[in-house]
Amino acid sequence: MTAHCFIVNLSNTTSDDRYISVWRPNDRGYCWALSRAGRYALEDVLQHAGYYNSGYANVAVPCEVLEAMGVDPIKGHHDGDTGPCVENTKVN
Repeated sequence: MTAHCFIVNLSNTTSDDRYISVWRPNDRGYCWALSRAGRYALEDVLQHAGYYNSGYANVAVPCEVLEAMGVDPIKGHHDGDTGPCVENTKVN
């Protein structure tokens, strides 16, 4: 079975954001809802580590790690209340 990662975008997440930003599928923008995020094969992430896991703008995180941190979004916040999302906190 292939391991998959979400790509967390640190440069697009500000301290004012309620949730962290993650990449959508196929390198096509950002979202907060994990249900709308892309799942990137670990092999691809490792082959293009400078792009997907630069450490300062983008960080690859195993899907199961972010999914365990996911919460339902605040009603009316975004995207038809689609979730789960990962809160933008120091702990997370």
